[in-house]
Amino acid sequence: MFYYFVKFKLANEAKSKEIALDLHKEKFTDACNCFNMTGEHARVYKKILNQVVTPSYLEIVFECEDKIPNPTMCFRSYSKHLVKTYHLESWCTASGNFFKGVKAQEISKNEAFQEHNESENEEITDLEMVQEILDLCFKNVVENAEQKRERQKIISRIKTILKEYQR
Repeated sequence: MFYYFVKFKLANEAKSKEIALDLHKEKFTDACNCFNMTGEHARVYKKILNQVVTPSYLEIVFECEDKIPNPTMCFRSYSKHLVKTYHLESWCTASGNFFKGVKAQEISKNEAFQEHNESENEEITDLEMVQEILDLCFKNVVENAEQKRERQKIISRIKTILKEYQR
């Protein structure tokens, strides 16, 4: 078995700012159950082991019988189920995308079966916060254009907040 961690957010940027995903947990639970039922009989076995719904993100740990190059692509039927069953067409982008993969990585079996939650509500110490901000601003990372834009937006928001305290 191979184990993966994937993190999604709504592809529609405007909707992602106004919709709290955690208020719709029952819909995501239903989609998870549907995914697991179809995954048992699919050409390549797949099963969601853990799903965490935060206000902005959906985090999923799943197992798969074969190694896959792009784990986020396994969730097309998951997205289709949500859109069709709950009539969430208004959450999609103009091109019809529902979710955008933010993170996807292969993980070990031990990691798959432990609590894997990068929730936004998780408390961090002041020192950890400063370290994260420094990494965000100065860490030399190879990233795609979308990640770079998102990083720049976050840095701009931090600057705006800090300007209020300079007075």
